[in-house]
Amino acid sequence: MKMIQVMCNQYTQNTHNTQYNQLLLEAIARLRSIQELPELYEQTAHSLTAALGVSKCLILDRPSSQFCTVVAASDREGSSASMLGQETIKFNEIYAQKALTSLHPITLKNLPSDRPFPAQSLMIMATSYHQEPNALIYLYQCDRPRSWTEAELDFVAQLAAQVGYYIAHLTMQQELEASQKKVKQATSTIEKFLQNISDKLRNPMNAIIGSLTLVLDDVFDDPEEQREFIQDAHRSSLELLHIINDLLHFSNLRHNQMSKELGKPVKLSKILKEVERLTQARAEHQNLYLNIIKPSNYDDIILSANESRLLQVFLNVVGNGIKFTHSGGVTITCEVITEPAIVHHQEYPGWVEIRVNDTGIGVPSEYLPRVFEPFFQVHDPRTSPYPGTGLGLSISKKLIELMGGEVHFYSMGEGLGSTTIFTVPLYQTPLKIYRAA
Repeated sequence: MKMIQVMCNQYTQNTHNTQYNQLLLEAIARLRSIQELPELYEQTAHSLTAALGVSKCLILDRPSSQFCTVVAASDREGSSASMLGQETIKFNEIYAQKALTSLHPITLKNLPSDRPFPAQSLMIMATSYHQEPNALIYLYQCDRPRSWTEAELDFVAQLAAQVGYYIAHLTMQQELEASQKKVKQATSTIEKFLQNISDKLRNPMNAIIGSLTLVLDDVFDDPEEQREFIQDAHRSSLELLHIINDLLHFSNLRHNQMSKELGKPVKLSKILKEVERLTQARAEHQNLYLNIIKPSNYDDIILSANESRLLQVFLNVVGNGIKFTHSGGVTITCEVITEPAIVHHQEYPGWVEIRVNDTGIGVPSEYLPRVFEPFFQVHDPRTSPYPGTGLGLSISKKLIELMGGEVHFYSMGEGLGSTTIFTVPLYQTPLKIYRAA
């Protein structure tokens, strides 16, 4: 009788093995044709739910980080779909960590009712590639306690191994495509810049040579007319100097040749006064306002920076605001944030946050991620009505980061203005001014 029972059990096990081997081959065949990660996750969840008859299947990505995201959810009632995209700490953290370490199925019974829904049995399996986990699979049995058979455990382990390979393959493919796209964009941007910069350099140089040639040839009888041509040559030479300075600054920043010039005490009031002196006339010439709102409740605010480089950042950002604004104007506001800050392994007493708002043409949302790229310009540089090299924001970002701060650029869209925010560390704690009521 015992022999018959053993033979029946062996027959049942062999049948199950054959059944799951066939299911495994079918599942792998479906995975081979998938080209996108979301589809891979979804297909894996559906295959496991159907093959094992589980109540629910969830797949989480970024398994080695503290927070994971639910990237696939499948069940027989369709009630798990709402969990897609949720960021969460790994369910059953201790057992999930065990699955990540062992790369074998981990089974549990009598689960807590809040993780993340009532269930009587659970299997956790990590997918991996070259022994590195890249996803977590959760299989829930909610309607009854379940003892997983060897055939089921082996099926899940083998499918997880295949899924781990395809996750790694598709991830690398996506990263490669993204890198190729960036290289293509960078190449295109540089090509446009080179086409543009040749005109940017040639035009003012031709204006200088042309104006001075006429002056040297004594073709003018009227001194005022001669003076106008000399002024044109002077303006063109300043424009040429600005372009050359941008290129030299960008080159120096790329080779980290400015780090020794930073971290000196700089008065914010002095910088703001210079910004006003150097930009007010230009704003008025375009019938724009320039408002500078200083913190009124502090004495002299001393920043940790480099005076000329910080002024350069202000002039780049404010200059952009004026250049791209046709009506309204530009507002500069400064806020002191007295929270300890660590910059280059040194502690500072806080930050000053500078906001430069303009009411200009704004930037379309699709271009916002690229505004700090070197040479990038929203408009075609060859036909743009706005002169420039496309290096101002890139140089400003690098300078502020060298000083230990951050730069962010915001725009609600075309025609809706823009805001540039940058932070600079405080050299010392500013004294508050208490005014009588």
